[in-house]
Amino acid sequence: MFSRKLVPEAFPAGQNRRALLIVFAGLVAHGVLVATVGLPRCWGQDFFLYYMGARVNLTGESPYKAGAIHYDQPAFHDAAVAHFKWRGIENPGRSNEPPIAVTYPPQAYLLFLPVSRLPWNGALAVWTVFLTVLAVGCGSLAWTFEPGVRRSPIVGAWLAVACLLNPLSFLVFSLGQATLVVCGGIALGQLAFSRGWHWLGVLSWSLAATKPHLAIPFVGFLLAAGHWRRFRDVCVAILVLNVLGGIAVSGNPLMALDFVKKAGHFANHAVNSVRSDTIVSWNHVVFVLGGPPIDLTAKTILVGNAVWAGLLLARAAPGRAWRVWSLPFLLATAAVGSILCAQAHNYDIVLFILIVPYLLWLWDRRYMFDVAILAVMLMMASVPRSLAVFMNHRAGFSQGLSEVMLSYKAFATVALAMYLLVRGQPVPGVPESESDQDRAEGGASVRFGTTDVST
Repeated sequence: MFSRKLVPEAFPAGQNRRALLIVFAGLVAHGVLVATVGLPRCWGQDFFLYYMGARVNLTGESPYKAGAIHYDQPAFHDAAVAHFKWRGIENPGRSNEPPIAVTYPPQAYLLFLPVSRLPWNGALAVWTVFLTVLAVGCGSLAWTFEPGVRRSPIVGAWLAVACLLNPLSFLVFSLGQATLVVCGGIALGQLAFSRGWHWLGVLSWSLAATKPHLAIPFVGFLLAAGHWRRFRDVCVAILVLNVLGGIAVSGNPLMALDFVKKAGHFANHAVNSVRSDTIVSWNHVVFVLGGPPIDLTAKTILVGNAVWAGLLLARAAPGRAWRVWSLPFLLATAAVGSILCAQAHNYDIVLFILIVPYLLWLWDRRYMFDVAILAVMLMMASVPRSLAVFMNHRAGFSQGLSEVMLSYKAFATVALAMYLLVRGQPVPGVPESESDQDRAEGGASVRFGTTDVST
């Protein structure tokens, strides 16, 4: 029912119509919630920072320059007034928040620049629609990582709705956060690859580098899956996009070097401090359990990803398990690694969306124990922070226990990592004599060091 092998006949037309109705209903509910509850509550705060940063070049300055934004300047004044009016603040200069330009790589400004030239309210509306398209596109994850399995369009429709209507996505849309660019870029890129549209897939996958500290494991996924051409072309696309972004923003094709210098400073900004209970990476768990406050830098993020990859290789080596590791499992390890090893601030939507192909993979093969474990961990990570804060306040925990309780998202991330390492993919090894056809019937699998074996 949930899936079936690819067969020549198409699904009944009625299923396609029902799938479209499901997505339409989800879009309506999503639009109402975001417009009437989400944005009035969080004001598109993250997008406001992107918007302001993308307008810095109108003053002749670099968005990486500290103190480049002044609300009384013509380039910023009207948008600041419109934004703060939502918050009941008539004079932006009287807000307690110093204006900052969020540090993103030059390629991100290729997304931010066009909308930043619109009036604030129009820009926020366009950005929200863009994120909505990306979230709906994540419904394609229901089948694109398993080319040998064809699922009903209704499954993809419900997945698209789930990506729109869940507590984590609600927060992302309320803030206008760019994390969905990572998830949607990967989902739509894989869909393009499955249709044979190589360069469109490359361009979509390269969107993951909008948040470079999250992108490292996903680029590594292409390498681990044996997609050498895709890996090469995505790396080249990221380089080209950063050159074009630098030229568009400042006329400097090497602007990415300025980003590298600046990124470390913003990583240590107060909002990204390891002491914040919204940090969901490994270093926050170490901190709340009594360890030192380790703020991750570019070097430690790279080292962390290398350690994560090394642990996975060590886990696979004894029985050469990588010979039957599926693409959904590899994607799950990349998703967990992206959050575990970066100074991740409320980015757990990446886990919620990009582990779905592996959940479906487990469901198809009736590994219900694993489905239940993953579902519990994802539900734990999806609990709204406001609810956790309320429950913690009512319980009256001590400060130390309170810090642990409010760090539940970081503990969920570490628990997911431990599960993937200890359990691995619950599939028996494939004997050397087994034919390629037999392997295909057991599900898509990959080999390290081979050419592309799936779309």
